[in-house]
Amino acid sequence: MIPEGFKSLPWEKIGLNKGRKYAKKAIDRTNNWLLRSIKEWQKNNCCSLTTGKYQALFGIIQGGDFKDLIPQDKVLYFMGLGRDPEDVVTAIKLGADIFDCVVPTRMARNGTLYSGKLTSSFKFKSKFKKGRLNIGNKSFKKDFKAIEKNCDCYTCKTGFNRAYLHHLYKTKELLYYRLASIHNLKFMIKLCEEARSLILKI
Repeated sequence: MIPEGFKSLPWEKIGLNKGRKYAKKAIDRTNNWLLRSIKEWQKNNCCSLTTGKYQALFGIIQGGDFKDLIPQDKVLYFMGLGRDPEDVVTAIKLGADIFDCVVPTRMARNGTLYSGKLTSSFKFKSKFKKGRLNIGNKSFKKDFKAIEKNCDCYTCKTGFNRAYLHHLYKTKELLYYRLASIHNLKFMIKLCEEARSLILKI
């Protein structure tokens, strides 16, 4: 696997309540480091030379609590977001443009499957707390419904129901981990597509 991009690391994570002067200094140092990184990246771009594939450089500033220091013309990146679909929707409402996280697959491996939907009023609704279905729960032992009604992921559309997934999970069958990860990743992709669609209608 060849990564499509890499991050220029921030000078440091800006803790809350550090003060405006400190936050500004940290942002300036991070930006200066990014400019140096860009020069080296343009000069060498060793990733493209070794892989034959263009790779993007992504600058990040992490932390802080001063909204006026956030450039309005830049993408707002939320690092490590994705534990709950509900939290993703909340972050989007607060202005997050993009996010990344390993949590959808980690949660899948540990028995948590996402379920719910985004309403036209931009609220996340689910029968399960925070949109997380615990497939290890004995109530799913004889539940022959799909993880999520109308889900078009491979797992749901090919008939792998909750009862069978419960069995696979309980027996630690390797197939479970793949099917659960496929569902959670597709769920997050669809959730973000729906959010973008609603934003475009505003």
